[in-house]
Amino acid sequence: METPYANVMGCIMYAMRELSAKLEMTKTVEVIARKAIVKGTGLLRKPEMKNDMLQVEIHQLKLDMATTESSKTKFEE
Repeated sequence: METPYANVMGCIMYAMRELSAKLEMTKTVEVIARKAIVKGTGLLRKPEMKNDMLQVEIHQLKLDMATTESSKTKFEE
């Protein structure tokens, strides 16, 4: 015959296993969410970096044009 104490302990052990399983699921969801945030942030930065690279290229082309114009002016003199 089971004592009431054994039944209570069984319920407590069951509840602890349930809580432990839920904690593990929560940790897994947290890891997945963090990875998604990192990936999303990277995807947002990619066009931003591309834009910065294009701005540098445009600036370099403007400098090249100014140098060419300057050389052209000197050559014509």
